[in-house]
Amino acid sequence: MRKPPADWNPAAYGRFRGLRLRPALDLLARVADLPAAGGMVDLGCGNGVVGAALKQRFPGRVLTGVDGSTAMLAEAGQAGSLAPGGTLAVQMPRQYGAPSHRFLRDFAADMFPDRFAATEGQPPVMTPVEYHRLLAPLGRADVWEIDYVQRLEPAASGHPVRLFTEATAMRPYLDAISASEAAEFIQRYEAALAAAYPVETDGAVLFPFRRLFFTLTRTE
Repeated sequence: MRKPPADWNPAAYGRFRGLRLRPALDLLARVADLPAAGGMVDLGCGNGVVGAALKQRFPGRVLTGVDGSTAMLAEAGQAGSLAPGGTLAVQMPRQYGAPSHRFLRDFAADMFPDRFAATEGQPPVMTPVEYHRLLAPLGRADVWEIDYVQRLEPAASGHPVRLFTEATAMRPYLDAISASEAAEFIQRYEAALAAAYPVETDGAVLFPFRRLFFTLTRTE
């Protein structure tokens, strides 16, 4: 029987606060002026670190933060929910094929086949071209990707990439295995990470991370 999913760990997630915040600020820089009236909704707001930047960019507007519901994003993607001139701005990881994420799927399927299927599955994020084709009929769409070369600071214990993913991509795997199984899983994962993301001479690690962005502005 699987353990109930653990809640997000703000301390673990916040360890890389600056690296996680930067894509949101890059996205915000591409959002044009909004209509005079109307509020803002921060979907997947987490602990609200983007809220201050939103309030500074668009002062005087009501900001509503929503987190914990993927259905909200799908609902917000309907152009009809935007006021004329309103903009939907989204950024999300597209790291599915990277070693940091592929190792998790492969090792889980190999070590715990009763709980994880050995399949590549469907990537959770589409390609930029697919998003543009989907969004263009709904308004003015702009879609792009950025490959961030993230410098992860030296860690006293554990590979820095593992510390980065344990608050996000690793969570579903750790939720489904016991503590003893997790120790073996992490050991194997860290060994693979050490080869894929070698430690620099100063102990830091360079961690390429791809993110997809899009804005959709309702034109009528």
